[in-house]
Amino acid sequence: IIIALTFVISAYSCGSGGAVETAETEETSVSDGYKPYDIGVIGGDYIFGEGSGAAIMKYNVHNGEATFLCPDPFCAHDSENCQFYRVQSDRYAAVGNLIYYIRTDHTTGKIALYSFDIDAAKTKAVYSGEYLMNVYSYGYSLFIRASDGIGYGAEDYYFWYDTKTGKTERYDAGSVPEGYTLLYIRDGRVIWRPLVQGEESVYYVTDLIGNKYFEQDLNYKCGKYYSFDYEQGETGPRYYTLYVSDTKDGEKRVVLKDAGAWTFYNDKIFFTKPLPPDEYAGIKLDAYGVPSKDREGGNVYVMNSDGTEQRLLFHTDKYISGVPGVSSNRFHPLFCGNYIGMDVYSVAENGEYVDEMIIADITTGNFVYVQK
Repeated sequence: IIIALTFVISAYSCGSGGAVETAETEETSVSDGYKPYDIGVIGGDYIFGEGSGAAIMKYNVHNGEATFLCPDPFCAHDSENCQFYRVQSDRYAAVGNLIYYIRTDHTTGKIALYSFDIDAAKTKAVYSGEYLMNVYSYGYSLFIRASDGIGYGAEDYYFWYDTKTGKTERYDAGSVPEGYTLLYIRDGRVIWRPLVQGEESVYYVTDLIGNKYFEQDLNYKCGKYYSFDYEQGETGPRYYTLYVSDTKDGEKRVVLKDAGAWTFYNDKIFFTKPLPPDEYAGIKLDAYGVPSKDREGGNVYVMNSDGTEQRLLFHTDKYISGVPGVSSNRFHPLFCGNYIGMDVYSVAENGEYVDEMIIADITTGNFVYVQK
């Protein structure tokens, strides 16, 4: 027993970041069979997020179990000794059941890109040599922001890292104007937004290696161009109307009228529908404890990206407080293969606000609640 326990402690040592292997260009093992969606999310078994203790949590899409990503059973996950403590949301990304994250090695002082295999509970340093700052996933590749130095005169740049081969490819950010920052990557395009935004803000779009497409391409999704307007409802507040056209400046047609929130994923649109005012659900409390009525009644719908085959996906008695936005895959998205996550909350008997997440199967509508 003592020998076995010693092995466990050494294999999952929190201070050393787990069982760590160092590799310069070794291939990173990724299970075959994951389907790369247009949004760039490779399906695995978890959705990820930061827990209340500032360490990364993993939420099982099958049973809703919420556990720390760190596998060390003796780790408190509340200090720098934990390899996933205070790893900011733009410094890790998922490719299936592999997590890639940027962290400073406290023994050498060097910044490196690590991979963590959840199934094998194994950590490996896969890339180093630059001043790495941010990482985003798209398919089996990572889009990494780095710097060629520290301090005055240092310049940032971006490159792609292939998780299967370890090869890199430089992204030509020279065509992106100064004062822009990455918004998200989807549909084979990299979208940038101005750091300072105003009414005349222009979004900038390139292909995956940096060639310019055109400005203000934010509405391109699922191979079409979508836009929306506010319109006054017949008996209540203003609602959204969602439009689509085949080209950027083409004739628009209505996809969805009187819509609530919506998001795009895997060539589908997931959305809510506001109820007529006389059917609003009971009183709820928002995040600030202010009472209001539930306008959407806990119904989530799905339809094809052209507006056909609308149907109810699921109903919840809790209050939907967040639908993943179209830019959700900028950091760790609430998407995972055949699953989508949505924020919900309820009010406990003692009046306290209970923050949760629903993870739903986008085909069957079956879902689990996750305590965040």
